[in-house]
Amino acid sequence: AIRVYAHYVRHYRNLNPFKCLRNVMVVGAGDAGALIAWELLNLPQQPYRLVGFIDDDPEKHGNFLYGAKVLGGREQIPTAVAQLGVEQIVIAMSAVEGRTIRELVRICQATKCEVKIAPDVYELDEGRVTVHQLRPVQVEDLLRRPPVELDMEGIAAYLAGKRVLVT
Repeated sequence: AIRVYAHYVRHYRNLNPFKCLRNVMVVGAGDAGALIAWELLNLPQQPYRLVGFIDDDPEKHGNFLYGAKVLGGREQIPTAVAQLGVEQIVIAMSAVEGRTIRELVRICQATKCEVKIAPDVYELDEGRVTVHQLRPVQVEDLLRRPPVELDMEGIAAYLAGKRVLVT
């Protein structure tokens, strides 16, 4: 009886009408998306309700992951947001190119939803990072590399007292 009650509390707590939950859609139904979904559903006091997934793999469309349906590819994002009342979109795709992330961010920002990106799946899996650390999309996410840091003092010292032609 205790195990059944614990299962009920974990999986059906989102049905509480007095609890203020934000509808969240996860882009990516792979390993990273599954880890984010598990944390959204199983960690106590999460202010989120998982309403669906988006994934470009046609074989995943229509399947369920942790009780949420894979609604379709990225072209379905605007429709899903409107139909499900999505307030926040989490991009959970760690093994894609920067070009793909840029396109997803562009589509998601057009919906006026809050867009967050999940940490790298390996950091989640090792327990170093949690869903609490979902963050806004940064330049590094779009480039898929760290930004170039310039040594401004060294450059200034090198150019001091010299003429520079800028074309």
